[in-house]
Amino acid sequence: MPLETCKDCRFWEWDKEASEVKYGTCHRYPKVSDDYVFTKENYWCGEFKPKSQLRGL
Repeated sequence: MPLETCKDCRFWEWDKEASEVKYGTCHRYPKVSDDYVFTKENYWCGEFKPKSQLRGL
């Protein structure tokens, strides 16, 4: 999925694994309610991306 599809995403969930390259998942909405647990796939707007490719961070 092109990085451009994540340009309107504001919430990143970073992997907790220690490594030289950080990866994260882009979310359109924050996970603040239980509803998002069941519907989060509908709000996914990005694949895993290397931190170096993330713009504006």
